[in-house]
Amino acid sequence: MDRLHQRLHEVFGFTEFRPGQREAISAVLRGERLLLIQPTGWGKSLVYQMVALEVGLTLVFSPLRALMRDQVRQANQRFGIQADTLNSDLSEDEQRAVLQRASLGELQLLRMFEKW
Repeated sequence: MDRLHQRLHEVFGFTEFRPGQREAISAVLRGERLLLIQPTGWGKSLVYQMVALEVGLTLVFSPLRALMRDQVRQANQRFGIQADTLNSDLSEDEQRAVLQRASLGELQLLRMFEKW
């Protein structure tokens, strides 16, 4: 079992990638640019969460704040990925604290509201 499959099983509890997931992850890990457009429920979150675990701080831009909060909570609690969110709901002090955590290498995943 290679490292990506092992992480898929140990962290996320899956035995197989969905079609296209491994290819997307591998492309990013090779340093290629990737625009991933897939339907709801396809598993896009797993792609960027896996990348975050492999390489460190990964920025994800999203237009949906509630989705951001839910996915950050799940990343932290269920998968052990150090994640946070940055959006206009936060005070300036809270925004600075999140950015400081990112600059200190304490975050693996940072979800940002699209208007940033």
